[in-house]
Amino acid sequence: MITKIPSAPKYMNKHSKKLYKTTAEKLAALRILNEVNLPMVVGYANEMGLYWEAQFDIQEKGQYETIFDKQGNKRTVISDRVKNANTHLANAKSYAVELGITPASAHKVKIPDAPKNKPFSDF
Repeated sequence: MITKIPSAPKYMNKHSKKLYKTTAEKLAALRILNEVNLPMVVGYANEMGLYWEAQFDIQEKGQYETIFDKQGNKRTVISDRVKNANTHLANAKSYAVELGITPASAHKVKIPDAPKNKPFSDF
């Protein structure tokens, strides 16, 4: 069980780092964060941060693009930005389900009983 949350990886964006800290702290408080599932928390937070960045990009540049075929005919299509955002969200959801942090998956997680205050229980 992890009690001190390690720093977020440097490659994460600011949104990912904030979510990583919040998620890791909540899971640690429930006593279900450990060395084995910590990389899943990193993956979840990173994918959500990338999703939010993609959403900001969509907001700025739009969700549609105009393209021209070889004959010069103009078409409007959904931007790759939208597909990218959807991929990041689907990846994040997969991590979230594994971690038990979606409403549907939360009931599947076994939360350990609180440790009893016994002298020398750490030995």
